[in-house]
Amino acid sequence: MRILVTGGAGYLGSVIVEELLKHKHEVTVLDNLKFNQLSLLSYTSNKRFKFVYGDVTDKKLLKRLCDGVDVVIPLAAVVGFPACSKDPELAEKLNYQQIVDVAESVSEIVPNSYVEFAEGAEPDKRSYRVDFSKIKSSLPSFHPIWTVRKGADELYKAYIDYGMKMELLEGPMFRRVKHLQKLLEKGQVDSSLKWKK
Repeated sequence: MRILVTGGAGYLGSVIVEELLKHKHEVTVLDNLKFNQLSLLSYTSNKRFKFVYGDVTDKKLLKRLCDGVDVVIPLAAVVGFPACSKDPELAEKLNYQQIVDVAESVSEIVPNSYVEFAEGAEPDKRSYRVDFSKIKSSLPSFHPIWTVRKGADELYKAYIDYGMKMELLEGPMFRRVKHLQKLLEKGQVDSSLKWKK
């Protein structure tokens, strides 16, 4: 499998790159080495490893690198609240834009779909990076096969198979706040959201 890892020279990226190479994947890392990391130096002689010095915000470069890969692992990010607070513009550019790119991938898979953000929505400047070391130690033979593209495709097929309509997705089952507001207006629940008898 051909895999692009953005931000691959960071702590999590270097661990993932090592595992991917062990499993004979072709790995390209895009990183700007902002912290002068040397974690990938030992892989430079590996024929399945390629390092590209650059920035994930360079859309032309990113598009060129994405062409022909099977999976993109987006790890380029500003990590932690202090770092995000110090440079919120960069945090938004890196952390939020990655989600936009994923949403755009979904729109390429699902016909007649489009990307839409909730009115007034804005990026969450907190970091939600996850440490996957526990799964590695608990399930050493586990190898994920799921990707964003496969997940979007699977969800789309499930929606088609089960005949899900937009009315259901926009209904009370998936819009809890609106549903609660209606229950309040009708007097079915009190101000603490408990059912009235």
